[in-house]
Amino acid sequence: MAIPGWYIDPAGTPGRFRYWDGQQWSAGTTADPRDPPPRPARGSAPRPARTARSRTPLIIGVVVAAVLLVAAIAIAVIVRQPATVNPPVSSAPATIPPESAGPGGPAATPQPSTPCPVGDPTIRQPPVGDDRIHGGGLSFPQQPNYLVDGPRPDLSWAYDVSSQSRPVDPTWSSSFAVGALLTADGFETPKRAAALVMACTAPSPMYVGFTDRTDLTTRAVKVDGHPGYAIRSEIRVNDPSTTQTGDVVEVIVVDGDSPESLGMFWACVPLGDPVALAQLDEVVRQLRVD
Repeated sequence: MAIPGWYIDPAGTPGRFRYWDGQQWSAGTTADPRDPPPRPARGSAPRPARTARSRTPLIIGVVVAAVLLVAAIAIAVIVRQPATVNPPVSSAPATIPPESAGPGGPAATPQPSTPCPVGDPTIRQPPVGDDRIHGGGLSFPQQPNYLVDGPRPDLSWAYDVSSQSRPVDPTWSSSFAVGALLTADGFETPKRAAALVMACTAPSPMYVGFTDRTDLTTRAVKVDGHPGYAIRSEIRVNDPSTTQTGDVVEVIVVDGDSPESLGMFWACVPLGDPVALAQLDEVVRQLRVD
């Protein structure tokens, strides 16, 4: 019998009805089947069948409780962890001083924070065939006590590089060079480009045992009427393979007539060599825009 209700007493008592609650018969009987269902005695109520329908709320409750517990544990773990700040990732190839720093202002000493731009110094314009060293739209007179160099992979951020060098000791040399810097590589203005070239120079593989750099002058210049910017720095090293303590490095970047590139002059002479320093000053004075 599936439907609860009053039924003729199955015990056979005449005129009496016994209640079926869907699980069992009631202990008492009635003479009127219109009476309300009898109230079960405390502790004697039948236990409902655990059908799939009746288990569903229980299962849902257990799942919800488990989810809340996992969320609470996760929140507690996050709260207990110390804060971690990730360093910003810069897309610029090197740290350079702001554009607002005026000519002759405080000398900045930027250092590379990410790899410097990658150029190709071996890509060259056709040779001119005169007594000057040409590259990147700039030139300087050939120096009689310097030799014309071959490729200069150490000036790896530039193009169209030509240079002269003179040995100072077996592992050290003095150099003058000219080349091109592409504006697309981040060499956007002479001031920013000069700072970036100097930042890529020190420290670099050219200066093993690099210890420090001091900017001596930072100034706006004119080369054949074209605007430029110059930085002169002392770069010091502690390198047991040489007796040299470092170089004076000069970087001059000039805005010529090309919208895609700037001209670069780069030079290094040994620290403490007044003759070499005077020669550097003379080469700078004779720098020209081709």
